[in-house]
Amino acid sequence: AVRRTMVELLTLWAYHVLEAANGSEALALLLEQHVQVDLIVSDVVMPQVGGVMLFKRLAAAGVTIPVILLTGHPLSEELEGLRSRGLYAWLSKPPEIRQMAFTVAAALKGAPLPHSDEFSLAQGMD
Repeated sequence: AVRRTMVELLTLWAYHVLEAANGSEALALLLEQHVQVDLIVSDVVMPQVGGVMLFKRLAAAGVTIPVILLTGHPLSEELEGLRSRGLYAWLSKPPEIRQMAFTVAAALKGAPLPHSDEFSLAQGMD
């Protein structure tokens, strides 16, 4: 349900969206079929390969596409480690629409986010 909603929202914002049912499918698209994308938005909890492992495998393969992870679980301790490895953003599920719009646009522009955790982004957008 979250994936369908995110696809609809991003499409409404005029982004071209490719879907992967899980991290394994995303890895196949990106590493085996060499599909070109400008941004990856992934849930942390997925069958087979979750979002954190997807990010780590892409980073290990030298892929530098910005990644935004969505989670319903607070994992702030792991956040800084992932940020230091290149994770663009980490948002709680479901993200506020304005927060998601801001984060996606910033990632596509290559703009840096504040160093504090992304949960505070919504406060800075008022």
